[in-house]
Parts: sequence; structure tokens; C-alpha cells
Amino acid sequence: ADEPYLAVFPNPYTGYTNISYKVEEVSDVNLVIYNLIGEEIYRVQNASVLPGVYNLKFSGNDYGYASGVFMVQLTLGNEITTKRIVEVE
Repeated sequence: ADEPYLAVFPNPYTGYTNISYKVEEVSDVNLVIYNLIGEEIYRVQNASVLPGVYNLKFSGNDYGYASGVFMVQLTLGNEITTKRIVEVE
């Protein structure tokens, strides 16, 4: 299978970025954002998510980071994809 669809825009970003992902079939969804040293700073975990496109806004500012590099990891069922995002002041 193809890796899950995951889009982050804008990237790099100031303030907030939009994270968009697509669920093709009913799946368990786990979206985790890590800082560069691998600490989990944000998680969305939902079982049996219906097909569709889902969006969320993210700002490192909300978690005490003025700027920095983060990794967004999306797991749909047993498929995983990761994107690097950059927040600038």
C-alpha cells in the first residue's frame, strides 16, 4: 500500500501551520508531533476513524516553543509516514 497522505502547509511557517491527512478506509489514527530530541509534544489518537480528509492547526508556541523543527508522524492502521516541519519566529 502507499504511505498515508499527509500534507503540511505552509512549511516553513510562522504562527500556525495546517496539518491535513486523508483516511481511505476505516482505520485507527495516531498522529504524533515530536520535537527534535524525540519528545512527544502533541498527540491525536482515535480508533475506527471514518474515511475522509481531516485537518488540524499546530503551533509550537502552544507548547512552549517559539520556533524550531518538529516531526509529524502519522500512523493509519499499520502504515506510517513522517514529515519534517519548521516553525520560524
